[in-house]
Amino acid sequence: MRTLHYTAVVALILLTACKLDNYPAPDSSFQGVIQDSSTGEPVQSDIVNGTLLHYYENGYTGLQSGVIRNDGSFRIGQMFAGDYKIIPVQTNFEPVDTLKIRVSGQTEYTFKVDPYIRISNVNIISSGSTKVSATFTVETVNKERGVMKAGLFVHPEPNVGAYLCVESRELTIGGMKLDAPATYTIVFDYSESQFIKPGRKYWFRVGAISDAPSARYNYAPAVDLDL
Repeated sequence: MRTLHYTAVVALILLTACKLDNYPAPDSSFQGVIQDSSTGEPVQSDIVNGTLLHYYENGYTGLQSGVIRNDGSFRIGQMFAGDYKIIPVQTNFEPVDTLKIRVSGQTEYTFKVDPYIRISNVNIISSGSTKVSATFTVETVNKERGVMKAGLFVHPEPNVGAYLCVESRELTIGGMKLDAPATYTIVFDYSESQFIKPGRKYWFRVGAISDAPSARYNYAPAVDLDL
């Protein structure tokens, strides 16, 4: 009798478990780009310690996060269809309102934002036998924001940034407010580096960071050079 009772209990547990797991798999995604509201260009980010998308599904308390790629695009997969609240955090642009959106299937959205800093007119070239020179223009969108630092970051992979680099050279600007775009030049002599080996390809990326609270770096696209 005990054996029959035990078998019945196990069968009931297994049946209950099957019923609990009998839900459709998550089949939706949320994808798109962070876009400069004035230029239409993607707002580039760090893939390490960069901008995140925090999102909550209505009716659930769990916070989840998605990563913004270096090129400013994003894709959060394996989502259940439903109503969500989505907010960018750790940004390199002015804060935006929480997005309330219905996610179902492949849902696309463009966040139109005002970046803290725009970087343009980038020219990165080999200069001399062991030097790389980067000249670029920095512009603050909100003139009340200052610029703390500008830098040149180096890595063997194109995801290079301030938090993913083997070498970097930075200019301390100290929170200066720019009434007009300013041009800077950084020269990197890699003969002084134990990480840069001549004869290989490396990716160089210019970035600058605002004095806005908790700001992340703004960037220009990475450039590859054969050294």
